[in-house]
Amino acid sequence: MITTSSTDLVEFISSVHLSCSSSGSLLSFLWLNGSSEVTASDRVQLTGGGTNLTIFNVTRYDQGTFRCRVVNPVSNGTSDPVFLSVSFGPENTSLSLSPSEHYYEVGSNVNLTCSAVSRPPAHFQWIGLSVSGPELPLLNMNMNQTGNYSCQAFNNKTNRKQTSQPAFISVLKRISGASVNSTTNQAVEGNSVNLTCEAAGSVFSRQWMKDGSDLILTNNMTLHTTNNVTGRSLTAVHALSVTVKQPPSCNSGCIAGITIACCLIVGLCAGGWYFVSRRRKQRKHLSHGDTRTGSAGGGSQNSLASSRNQDVTYTDINFLRKKDGGTVQLELEKNSEYAEVKVNNRLPAASSTDAHVEQMNEAAPQSGANSSQTEAQDPMT
Repeated sequence: MITTSSTDLVEFISSVHLSCSSSGSLLSFLWLNGSSEVTASDRVQLTGGGTNLTIFNVTRYDQGTFRCRVVNPVSNGTSDPVFLSVSFGPENTSLSLSPSEHYYEVGSNVNLTCSAVSRPPAHFQWIGLSVSGPELPLLNMNMNQTGNYSCQAFNNKTNRKQTSQPAFISVLKRISGASVNSTTNQAVEGNSVNLTCEAAGSVFSRQWMKDGSDLILTNNMTLHTTNNVTGRSLTAVHALSVTVKQPPSCNSGCIAGITIACCLIVGLCAGGWYFVSRRRKQRKHLSHGDTRTGSAGGGSQNSLASSRNQDVTYTDINFLRKKDGGTVQLELEKNSEYAEVKVNNRLPAASSTDAHVEQMNEAAPQSGANSSQTEAQDPMT
């Protein structure tokens, strides 16, 4: 049979002594915990030829059913079991939420559960609340229930307790009535304007947008906020028009003066252009006449006659020659009159007298048929 000092033990605190007795001779003893043999170690001591078993500072793994088996050369026997209970904990006390969310909307439900590793099972108390038990249901929550929740586990055998890590529950009100307010809807370039984003409910953040895209801050923009954080958002669109401030307009007298000045400038430009054009045409005409006059040779006499026929018509030409057969000299009849004819409204290239003299000079050196004609016309021959 087995005798024991105690069967209700506390982990790391209690020690236990077991003793096995039997009648017979040449006996040997074997200790069993369940189906496993118990051997000596730093915490387990076997004495009295194996009749005594001592376990120091028991652990949870020492809990179980102990037996003593007695053997001799002719027989064997096993004692009745002795159950050793080892209490421990609580350990690993934790708190879980169902459903698990970072934020809860007003009116939602959540269930908090506290657990711990303990033998015997621990008792739970919710910190700051007059509520005990492993579960804490929160129904139809409101914003006042936002805060940290934790529980405490207690083992009345070990007289130990442990508190869980806190779980933060944030109860938020849904965002509504988001709007953008401005100090003015007609902003003037160069002036400042203040835009305010307002909304009812728990505001997590404010994201400014312009024309449907995220607003990119520039040097002349500043953001201010004093609101809490929320995971929900509601978009508010605010139309803001910017009007460029125009400089003072010109009065009627100013406009009339500008109009007159413009007309004068246009007139002067037109007159100058007309004068320059006329001068260019006259110079071109004179240059063309000088070129035709300067031609030489027999061919040039016919060309000159044709050209002059377009400008001048002569009424009388006389040729004189000396009787002694000397050099022919051309004389102009003093009483001759010359008519000048303008063709195509052009001015004559030279005076009629100059043209006649020039033609006589060209005709003087000619001989042959021209000389015969001159002698026939000379009254002195």
